[in-house]
Amino acid sequence: MLEQEFEKQIKKPDKIQDALNYILCSSMIVGGLFFFYKFFQSVKQNSETYQFIYPALFLSILGGYGLWRISKDYKIVKVISNQSLEQKTKVIEEFITTINIKSLSVEDDIYIIQYRNKFWVSVDVFIGFDNDFYYLNAKASDYGSKGIIDFGITRRSLKKLENYFTGKANL
Repeated sequence: MLEQEFEKQIKKPDKIQDALNYILCSSMIVGGLFFFYKFFQSVKQNSETYQFIYPALFLSILGGYGLWRISKDYKIVKVISNQSLEQKTKVIEEFITTINIKSLSVEDDIYIIQYRNKFWVSVDVFIGFDNDFYYLNAKASDYGSKGIIDFGITRRSLKKLENYFTGKANL
């Protein structure tokens, strides 16, 4: 049951942002297709101009990357652990002491932590646990909203979480 609650918690604040990001990415792809059309139209006329291919490639690649990237913010990493619930709480509290924390709240046994990484970028971390697993999620959150271009911050933060909790899961 915690896994569904955890998923609901990490998706809660981002519905409007996701809709705007999907619209933006779709618009970029449509713009890229328009420039591809213009490019192929100019090739048919035996024109030597390739001015439309660069914006077509740029917009299409960026829009495709954005559509692929949006769902990555909701990736849940499950770490198997045979620790007691009290031990898991202690491990989470130890983790909190290792980061530069900005805010912390606990809702329905899910820790919601915002911290600054070594580059002073804000990262939102969600940590939940039950008898068998830790549930982990991270996403970049500077400027109060999420974006599709985070320069790998989300992936690195989630990997850091996974490594930390995998190392502590069965001690």
